[in-house]
Amino acid sequence: NGNGVEGLAGRLRKLMNKRSVEGGRLANLRPYQTSATVIYYRKGQAAVAEEVASRMPIEARLEMSADIGDDLELRVVIGHDVRHASACAMLAACGQRGAVQVASRRPADH
Repeated sequence: NGNGVEGLAGRLRKLMNKRSVEGGRLANLRPYQTSATVIYYRKGQAAVAEEVASRMPIEARLEMSADIGDDLELRVVIGHDVRHASACAMLAACGQRGAVQVASRRPADH
């Protein structure tokens, strides 16, 4: 949770789980100045990022990045735009400030 709205990251993860998107660890993203929702993904993971974006309750920009964490295939960072979207009611974030980070762990190699 990067916006100070307690429990928002968990609510997003729960919603995404209902939409068949498994979320990983949650983390704070300071200084809470993310303006727009972005899905960062590794090279070769564009299709996964597009699928996650299609299930999000808010429009997200897709951006390839190698700097998302060694154990991640993608990272979702929800920005202040969640306050101004239909998603705000779904996530109980209407009128609140912030950004949320939801990180999805890469599946373990077997």
